[in-house]
Amino acid sequence: MSSNASLLKLIFNLMFRTLLFFVLERKVRVSILLPIYYNPDEEGNKREIEPEKMHQTKVELTNQFTGVTITQTISDGMWNDPKNNKRYEDTTKTIYADINPSLKSLKFLVKYKGVLEERFEQEEIFMNLLPVFKV
Repeated sequence: MSSNASLLKLIFNLMFRTLLFFVLERKVRVSILLPIYYNPDEEGNKREIEPEKMHQTKVELTNQFTGVTITQTISDGMWNDPKNNKRYEDTTKTIYADINPSLKSLKFLVKYKGVLEERFEQEEIFMNLLPVFKV
């Protein structure tokens, strides 16, 4: 590749990144895995979580962030809890919202994670944040 072609490619990349950074609306996507079943009892039986709890969560997050989506895709996962060396198998749906990144939003999510862990009777609710650019 010639030095002119390399320079043009570099300029194009910088212009494209500048467009993404300044023109497109920057958001953060919060994704939360919500369980479909409570953890198993002593006999290994799992009870289904009441649909009202999923609806309550959807309403609360909509009130906080103006809109959410719950996927209808069911995911099966497995994780090891390093605190008690116990293995968990979960069946979940994902609820997500694209939010404005702010300290206020982050503080809400940290507190709300505890609310969800209590509501769904879970050792942990998995929650993550990813950058998104709204077109």
